[in-house]
Amino acid sequence: MGASFRLFLIAGVLHLAIFGALDLPFEIPYWVTVAITISLIFAYTAKSGIKTVVYTDVLQTFFLLASVIFTIIFIVNKLDWTWTEVLTNLANDPNTQILHFEGQGSNVFWKQFLGGAFIALAMTGLDQDMMQKNLSISNIKKAQKNIYVQMAMFLVVNIVFLSLGALLYQYAAAFQITDFEKPDQLFTSIAMRHSAPYVGAFFIIGLVAAAYSSADSALTALTTSFCVDFLGYERNGKVTDKKMRKTVHISFAVILFFTILIFKELNNDSVINELFKVAGFTYGPLLGLFAFGILTTKNFNDKHVILITVVSILLTAGYSYILPTLIAGFKPGFEVIIVNGLMTFILLFMDSTFFKTQP
Repeated sequence: MGASFRLFLIAGVLHLAIFGALDLPFEIPYWVTVAITISLIFAYTAKSGIKTVVYTDVLQTFFLLASVIFTIIFIVNKLDWTWTEVLTNLANDPNTQILHFEGQGSNVFWKQFLGGAFIALAMTGLDQDMMQKNLSISNIKKAQKNIYVQMAMFLVVNIVFLSLGALLYQYAAAFQITDFEKPDQLFTSIAMRHSAPYVGAFFIIGLVAAAYSSADSALTALTTSFCVDFLGYERNGKVTDKKMRKTVHISFAVILFFTILIFKELNNDSVINELFKVAGFTYGPLLGLFAFGILTTKNFNDKHVILITVVSILLTAGYSYILPTLIAGFKPGFEVIIVNGLMTFILLFMDSTFFKTQP
């Protein structure tokens, strides 16, 4: 799901930056851009699988960080600031303030902190896509080291991206840039219309890297997971059928294609906000199942899992959309995933109590 959101963003930018800039007598449909984007991912993951993903991630990460660094340098030079002034302005910018303790809004600290922690747990630790790369490492010690290094790098990278976001708004205010409707379009507007050509070039390369770094491994992981968990390959001596694996790979590419098109029709907010909203509903049951398996020794009826998941999502929807109408000023935030996981846990506990099954 996360990969679909990111690909939606990159497809929109590429459609605007490349096809939108061409002086053609006809308009190229958005779905063509999406098809090209997914086809490129399919082409190089279908051949080599996760090995290709590991190697290309190095290049993708380099271009992503390079685009951010070059953009920051460009903005700082255009604003004629020293780096001391940059740090001072960032420290005083409301967009960089993350500790909010008052009110019941969605950005209250405890919602952001706890919700963010559980989103990271669910979307990283419990995600086949994210863990696939760690599973490809030769031993546990090296895999653990890789996770620790990632933690440190992510902290630095997140600070850099947060700083870039604040600088983009400051740059837009300084040069009165208003030709964007959503926050997602601010970077695109500045990079493609209000900056040096090299910034636009690195922006496109970096954005492609950001989207592809997750989408390629997601497509590979989905294929592997479906073949192993649902079709039973690589278990009990059952060898993977290459033809069937390719069919599954194509099928998930098609599903990804239509997911992006559907999201384009429904989206009315920034991608990052929509991503975390959806994550609260889709990853919550997974979090509840994981917690139930780790914290208890009870057995539930496997046939009831889908029903339990649906009921949990409906109850969480009530928390998100009905509760704000009953409590003035209340706005659900990232804690939705905790509520969803807790609902799933409670329902699983009830199921294991009233519908006892043998282990």
